[in-house]
Amino acid sequence: MAAVPATFGALLVVFLAAQSAVGYREDPEVHMDAIQLITSKGYPAERHFVTTSDGYILQMHRIPYSPKHAINISRGVFFLQHGVLGCSTNWLTNLVNESLAFILSDAGYDVWMGNVRGNTYSRNHTHLTVHDKAFWNFTFDQHALIDMPTMLTKVIDVTGQQRLFYVGHSQGTIMGFAGFTANQSLSSHIKVFFALAPVTTVQYIKGPITLLSPFTGILEYILDTLGAGEFLPNEEFVDILVDFYCSWDEKDADNCRDVLFLLCGFDPANINTTRIPVYLSHNPAGTSVKNVVHYNQEYLSGKFRKYDYGTAGNMEEYGTPSPPPYNVTQLTIPTAIFTGGNDWLADPKDVDNLIPKISHVMINHTYVASYEHLDFIWGLNAPELIYSVLMELARKYS
Repeated sequence: MAAVPATFGALLVVFLAAQSAVGYREDPEVHMDAIQLITSKGYPAERHFVTTSDGYILQMHRIPYSPKHAINISRGVFFLQHGVLGCSTNWLTNLVNESLAFILSDAGYDVWMGNVRGNTYSRNHTHLTVHDKAFWNFTFDQHALIDMPTMLTKVIDVTGQQRLFYVGHSQGTIMGFAGFTANQSLSSHIKVFFALAPVTTVQYIKGPITLLSPFTGILEYILDTLGAGEFLPNEEFVDILVDFYCSWDEKDADNCRDVLFLLCGFDPANINTTRIPVYLSHNPAGTSVKNVVHYNQEYLSGKFRKYDYGTAGNMEEYGTPSPPPYNVTQLTIPTAIFTGGNDWLADPKDVDNLIPKISHVMINHTYVASYEHLDFIWGLNAPELIYSVLMELARKYS
């Protein structure tokens, strides 16, 4: 999720004042893009572009097969969708035997990774630039209702596979719950929906984002008067942090770990601390201020619904005084959820609100009491606790 800009500003002052560059040995993966992260491990990689109906040019990354197999023995297609402020590299930045994209490839699957509008890899448009306020006029509504079906349709067209597995993490699950319930035709192409750290309502969310709630009116006023804008662009925050602060010194590693903790909650016992500079060089990958406002609206309302433009704006946009809800009870896809007891962003209480609504399609609930939000993509024991269950279900529903 996201923290208030003032928090990051204060952190940067501390970081730059307390930097310790002595002894720093930079990991080459800090400067690699998604394709390089894949090919540097000996895997084939492809870059695919698709244009949405409203002009955004989205970039996807593909590992078509594993070099560990003499021939392509594809058992099917997996589509992996990152969370808010994330990108496709979320599935690639652990070691090969710990990263879901490589694990699935080695198991014989054709692996695709999406990137939503506005992140590091999807910053192009047919007639707008990132310097145009109109470029940033989006929330997870557009991710779910436009970006996701556009990307999945492209995957189906390229592979010829009419049905695939969908894995979402955090906002990637929001896209699934919202997009699949709103688009039953798209749902027919999904074998199983794997929801890692599932999010619909965020009423019980913890962490810095809750500090935004008193300023919701101000943020909405800024949006109304100045237009939308970018929130936490990667190059303006994390590159500074990595270049000037992170090192192999244990003290500095602890502080870098605290940054992620401030964002999402963190379990230092379940992460490879030597990978932290790599994580931070790829994340946050950017989103819109309007998207952050949307999350804060969800926090204040306790509801899972479209962006709230106010009574007059809602009447103009939706024809109703209140924003329409996303009715997850209409989900028709076999769904497996994976949740954590210490997750700040997919709080167990919010998950408890979700489960009765999807019980008719839920085929699995894996709960790890110690897990926090990022453990599902970077946890050292995720292959044993999460991915092994996911792959067993994939074999069952192939």
